[in-house]
Amino acid sequence: MPASFSIAIADSSPVFRMGMTSLVKNAGDFSLVGEAETPHELRDLVRNFSPDLVIFDFLSDGFSVDDLIEIRRVSPGIRILAITPQQSGSALINALRAGVDSYVKKNCSLGEVMEAIQETAIGGRFFCGQILEAIRQESINVED
Repeated sequence: MPASFSIAIADSSPVFRMGMTSLVKNAGDFSLVGEAETPHELRDLVRNFSPDLVIFDFLSDGFSVDDLIEIRRVSPGIRILAITPQQSGSALINALRAGVDSYVKKNCSLGEVMEAIQETAIGGRFFCGQILEAIRQESINVED
């Protein structure tokens, strides 16, 4: 992946943003365009910097699935990796319908998170083992 591949991180938690920022910077293949603590900050990042990928907890305080839809409206080609604490079938379905490309839980391994970032960045889809289990249990078709 080229070093010019850009990422924005969005979450209401400063600890999560700090951790993801460290992970992205240490990966060496990505440039971080910024962090967003609010939906307004995220929209500004997307409009002003056109990141290739947004790493986003749409379930964190102040955010919602509607923010996913807005990001897609502002930047239709953007890739979205959701990282949330939940794996409920309804949250997953709502995220997929809103345009999430990949989905992992916050308590997945660092290896899975890095794999999700890399796979999503190149246009693929990635679901951690816990999300795959939820998809199986709920009989969700991720292509619908």
